[in-house]
Amino acid sequence: MMIKALARKGRNGSLAGADLSFLDLSGLDLSGLDLSEAMLSASRLRGANLAGCNLASVFVQDADLTAANLSHAVLAGAFFQRVGFADAEFAAADLAGVSLLLCNLTRARFEAVIATGAIYYGKAPWTVADGGEGGRTGRRGSPPSTGRP
Repeated sequence: MMIKALARKGRNGSLAGADLSFLDLSGLDLSGLDLSEAMLSASRLRGANLAGCNLASVFVQDADLTAANLSHAVLAGAFFQRVGFADAEFAAADLAGVSLLLCNLTRARFEAVIATGAIYYGKAPWTVADGGEGGRTGRRGSPPSTGRP
């Protein structure tokens, strides 16, 4: 029941600051939803449509966003740790200041994204294609000593 109500909030609804941890939201159309500052730890969003969502400053740990559509989403300042983003779409997303720590980005697509100040810490290099004059590379190094817990 709660998940159906959540899906109805899509298309410009708001769940800003909500704790959506441990929910299975796979395949739902949540496009345009304001999820800023939400917690999505251990949540499943496989194949979810998060296009145009406001995910600024979200905290996501041990979650599955395999094949999720994050195109045109705002993820600025978000924290992701051990999150599966395999086959995810990030076209034209705002990744400014995002932290991607030990995330699976296999076959994820990053075209025309903003990635200023993004931090990636993982096993493989992360290159962000900007769809035009070359590409941007997220900063790679140690996880930040400050930030969200």
